[in-house]
Amino acid sequence: MIRVVARILAFFAVLLGIFLIFGLLLPGEWSAEAVHTVQAPPDAVFPHLNSADGWQEWTPWPETGAYTEGPSEGMGSVRGWDDPDYGSG
Repeated sequence: MIRVVARILAFFAVLLGIFLIFGLLLPGEWSAEAVHTVQAPPDAVFPHLNSADGWQEWTPWPETGAYTEGPSEGMGSVRGWDDPDYGSG
């Protein structure tokens, strides 16, 4: 009986060791990317992406705690949020 328990414990110890070694071999940083093709001409899409104020027209996220900074469009235009339910970004 003791041999069976010892073998079971040894099996789980080896399994745990494999998981730990696998975890150590994984990269410390990762990134994700998504691509979506919009069936519209660039002139129709660009104004919505260029303006932080136009963001709410196409995003699926609710406008909770949203704010804008900098110019209304172009380089330096920023839209962020700070909401207790959705976090900040």
